Amino acid sequence: MAIRIAREYHTVSFDAATVLARFSPLDILAEMDARIYTRLRQAEEAAPPEVLLQERRRAFEKWRERLEQPWISHQRAVGAILPNLEVWLSQRKCVTTFRLTQILTGHGCFGE
Repeated sequence: MAIRIAREYHTVSFDAATVLARFSPLDILAEMDARIYTRLRQAEEAAPPEVLLQERRRAFEKWRERLEQPWISHQRAVGAILPNLEVWLSQRKCVTTFRLTQILTGHGCFGE
């Protein structure tokens, strides 16, 4: 799904695809939802906004830690976006075009 969102080739790595698509990996999102559910069941009341914000922040940090692993952070697209990951994810109106994806992943005919 991330490959389709970011208009990438099928040879782009999973990690690069999720970063370019601004789409957290589903295992991290599932863990976040499970933690939110557990916290809300224990409190037995409506979801306070701070619980949601805390868990989203925790999920973001887990994703960032995963992307900072040496074998992932040295990928061209991940390495280009990782220093500004929060800014990249906050740009909702920014469209990742096919050409931009080619440049970031190194699949285009642009040279170095």
